[in-house]
Amino acid sequence: PRAEQWLAQQLVADSRFAIAPVHIMFKGLSGQDPLREPSDVNDEHYLQAIRAFDVQSQIFQGIADKFVEDNYNLKTVIKEIVKSPYYRAYNATEALSAEREAELAEVGTGRLLTPEQLHRKIEAITGQPWRNGDTNYLLDSNEYLIFYGGIDSDDVTTRITEPNGIMANVATRMANEMACWTVASDFAKDPADRMMFPFVEVGFEPEDENGFEVAGAASAIRANIQYLHQRLLGEFVDLNDPEIDRTYQLYLDVWKDGQEKLALPPDQGGYGTGLAGPCQATEDYWTGEPLPDGRQITSDETYTIRAWMAVTAYLLTDYSFLHE
Repeated sequence: PRAEQWLAQQLVADSRFAIAPVHIMFKGLSGQDPLREPSDVNDEHYLQAIRAFDVQSQIFQGIADKFVEDNYNLKTVIKEIVKSPYYRAYNATEALSAEREAELAEVGTGRLLTPEQLHRKIEAITGQPWRNGDTNYLLDSNEYLIFYGGIDSDDVTTRITEPNGIMANVATRMANEMACWTVASDFAKDPADRMMFPFVEVGFEPEDENGFEVAGAASAIRANIQYLHQRLLGEFVDLNDPEIDRTYQLYLDVWKDGQEKLALPPDQGGYGTGLAGPCQATEDYWTGEPLPDGRQITSDETYTIRAWMAVTAYLLTDYSFLHE
């Protein structure tokens, strides 16, 4: 009559009982499966794989021991995994040999955000969701939930964790539409209330009409690009970092193209000054109330807004935004 109680006691006494939650939580937090002990001795990276497995096993065993000491408190497992290099490692400080790269292949790697996670991240960073009316594109199974690797727990029960071509196209559409919807809206706010453009104004142009750099405006644009890298990608980089240079060059190229095309008539490929309807800022997104006349943005005479849209779309499709 006490067989089940006896069995439960035996299971808890087994060392594997404490390891199992560590493996489950590691998979949930990192998106990676725990390493399996390699068995093919003829594999060229067999020794590196053995070392990687042994190190991970030691770390997981240490977490399991703390789990047991803390009276099987699952919070202990979560905290220890987050503190481990498998979750927090960001970059190597020196060049790695091929063997060392093989050993560290599973350390600190990113995971593709699920549709639900990406939906929350977009709203938190840009100030509004990727939504049409009441339909959240990434949460609706009739839109992009399934296409972006999600599940409905009915017909589709397994998530896609490796991006494919369809998912890349979904991400590109998201980036283009969110850039269109949010850039002018953010500029319509007071600088202190802006989520993405606190250091620049619509009238900040990087060069004058003779092609000479406007130092103050160019510095402010670079500072805001640095801010966007931090806000959207979690990158804390110097103003002279190559990543900042690349993004600034994109801004400059788009702005210069716009300057040239604004001077041409439409029948010669010229661009108009007006912004497309969805890209205009005429009302508050959350309340639907019209913005004051002095705050509304419906045109882009200097092409700076559309240059910032290009930068925003570029960053929203970056690996570091779509992965964690």
